[in-house]
Amino acid sequence: MKFLIGFLVSIGLLILVFILIFRGAANHNDQPVPKPLVDYANSSTVMQFTFEGPVSADQTHDEVRITVSDVETAIEIFQGYQNHVVSSRTYANNSAAYADFLRALDLAGYTKGNSDKSVSDERGVCPTGTRYVMGIKNGDTDVQRFWSSTCGNSPSFKGKTTVVRSLFIAQIPDYADLTNNVDVQ
Repeated sequence: MKFLIGFLVSIGLLILVFILIFRGAANHNDQPVPKPLVDYANSSTVMQFTFEGPVSADQTHDEVRITVSDVETAIEIFQGYQNHVVSSRTYANNSAAYADFLRALDLAGYTKGNSDKSVSDERGVCPTGTRYVMGIKNGDTDVQRFWSSTCGNSPSFKGKTTVVRSLFIAQIPDYADLTNNVDVQ
């Protein structure tokens, strides 16, 4: 009798181990879960959005970069592929405004994208339109980097491009005046 009870307990434990192993394997996710952007509200991490104009001669190529942090928002306008600064402006920001901005970006899917290296290079894509590069930077380190374009081909960024674009533009009070001679959308 003792042998039978010991045998049944052993079988039960073995079944339990298999259940736990298979349940853990079924819940395994290869994609890392991005942390909520609001977690960056009181850090040195910044959000960047770059508009890169159509492929053209170096002298006529335009690029606009907006950088938002908890202390300032900046816009830089570049000419050429070597990023010669034509104009720049900085505005004060604060943690409360940054936290709202981050939450809005989160809701627009700013952290949704394909991190596969095979789709990370946007150069030459959408040659007659605008490419958008969205990033999270901590110093010189890219925490995240995705891209999209006005041509509709976007194997990298999976969020709402038009909403994200609007959110960044809204951070620059005189965006229209600063970019009226720039060939980006």
